[in-house]
Amino acid sequence: GGDTFVMTPGTPGGQGVGQAQMNLNLLIIATVVVGLTFLLYNVVLCVMFRRIMLAAEVVQEAGRCVAAMPAVILFPLFQWILIAAYFVWFVILFLYLASAGGFNADTRTFQWDDPVRRCIILHVFAMLWARSIILSTGNMIVAGATAQWFLAPNNRPVGSPIFSSMGRTVRYHLGTVFFGSALIAAVQLLRITVQAYLYMISRGSESNSVVVAGKALADCCLKCLERFLDFINKNAYIQTAIEGTSFCASAANAFQLLLRNALRLAAVTGITTLFLGIAKVCVAATTGFISALIIMGGDINSVVKAPMFSVTVIVLMAFAIASAFMDSWEIVIDTLFQCFCMDEEKGGGKTHLSMKELVDNNQPKAKDLRMISARA
Repeated sequence: GGDTFVMTPGTPGGQGVGQAQMNLNLLIIATVVVGLTFLLYNVVLCVMFRRIMLAAEVVQEAGRCVAAMPAVILFPLFQWILIAAYFVWFVILFLYLASAGGFNADTRTFQWDDPVRRCIILHVFAMLWARSIILSTGNMIVAGATAQWFLAPNNRPVGSPIFSSMGRTVRYHLGTVFFGSALIAAVQLLRITVQAYLYMISRGSESNSVVVAGKALADCCLKCLERFLDFINKNAYIQTAIEGTSFCASAANAFQLLLRNALRLAAVTGITTLFLGIAKVCVAATTGFISALIIMGGDINSVVKAPMFSVTVIVLMAFAIASAFMDSWEIVIDTLFQCFCMDEEKGGGKTHLSMKELVDNNQPKAKDLRMISARA
């Protein structure tokens, strides 16, 4: 008889067989995960198909709205100019207040009296409040102009929706803007205060996992609260721009409306995030390529040799600027979504024609249209 060879896990051949079996198991697991993910994706696609189509239609409608009112896209430019000017004033006044304190040589820290400390806190709150007011006022104006465009016959409002919305916002809705902005500023100030306090008590305890976890938990909770208030405020401003109601009533109405259309909201949010994300990336990438081309003297073959740091800074700046300008587009999409839901709920249960179709078919006079625009 011949010799018999037996492979054991300890031999090189046995190790190869064990590795092959492990690779096979990993391949099976990966196949199952991919298959389940694909199945889940198709189930969600089938369930959400009509809502996804609605979301795509809302985004297309927003494109038509922005094309009809291109000045909407320029609002972030004016907002950030105002914020930058106010920030310069804030820094100058803050330096004056900070200089009112004294340097303690023993502790090597600046110390202020209680009145000065309260003035500094109030000054920081005023800066946060002013920033929020500027951004919120812009959102209210854009939402009002979008609602007026939506309600107008054939999407052709009388006069300028932007200036009409400005007038309504300044005349009727500044109290709503100030109140909502104060809530956001209060939460932001609380978050800054908690972070400063936790920083002071955690000095020298960076290795203490309990302190680090507590600091992260507090920051996470306050950040979630701030995001939630941002969401409520934005949709409350949209409701105020459409219906003319107060802040609290608008917040409640917006929350209930979005809750009744939660799946639609998820689809619109997903499509909007994808659409605006692609737009931001395209703007940043195009700007980076053009800047690299300019840096290399127009030689397209040398673009890959452009200084990485300079191009990266330009790309990040372009992405930030694109994000700021896309905020107005997002407000337009959110406003049109709420207009559609309210249109459907108010018109669908009482008549076969929606509110917008009723306006289109009856072609109201200019006097009646001004009344509709004033309610928007």
